[in-house]
Amino acid sequence: MAKDRPEKPKGKKHLLLEIIKRIACGKVERPEWEWHTEMPDEPVLFVSNHTKIYAPSAMILYKPDVRLWVNGYFVHYKECWNHMLKKVLKERPYYLKVLFVAVMPLIIYVFRAIDGIPVYHDTRVKKTFGLVLETMKEGGSTMIFPERTENPVNKYVYEFNKGFTYLGPMYYKRTGKRLKFYPVYFCESLKKVIVGEPVEYNPDLPMNEQADSICRYLESKIAEEGDALPPHDIVFYG
Repeated sequence: MAKDRPEKPKGKKHLLLEIIKRIACGKVERPEWEWHTEMPDEPVLFVSNHTKIYAPSAMILYKPDVRLWVNGYFVHYKECWNHMLKKVLKERPYYLKVLFVAVMPLIIYVFRAIDGIPVYHDTRVKKTFGLVLETMKEGGSTMIFPERTENPVNKYVYEFNKGFTYLGPMYYKRTGKRLKFYPVYFCESLKKVIVGEPVEYNPDLPMNEQADSICRYLESKIAEEGDALPPHDIVFYG
């Protein structure tokens, strides 16, 4: 089984990743970052719309200093196989299943090589939060794409899974600092990334109530930032 935090590839493996990036850079344009708030001078959590693949791809290619939360399925061969073939591709044409089998080793390699944080939805979620806290302790920020695949809350995002908000009390307990959650809107057609005013964890409020309010703020702020842009194509997740 893969390590929870796979080591960054070395030697030929590292060279392969760089080759893949160079090829991908020709197809994924570099976005311009616009800060509608002060840039942080401490570790934070960026919370972004997913788009389809543009946002994660642009982050991997052009902002590797921000560590991404990635689906845990994509760092373990058996789980990736079961998830894709039994759920995602279950009713898809046979040729797509064959194609996936052919490219699966490359998918696993890339997700391990970028040193992402595997997100689990079972008891291993403790490992997910542990890796995030470890990253922040080392001074690094992370980014999550928390959209569900149902229940759109506005024309930009689906409802957010709220589990990530519980990083707030964990970070506060460990550091005594209030974690800031920054809303991020990726606009593929304008090649822009808009970072809005953050919302801050408040240790004086009940966490169950706060988890909802943090998500609602981030969802609405992303919509606000999107509405403020010139007319553009909106890329919904899914």
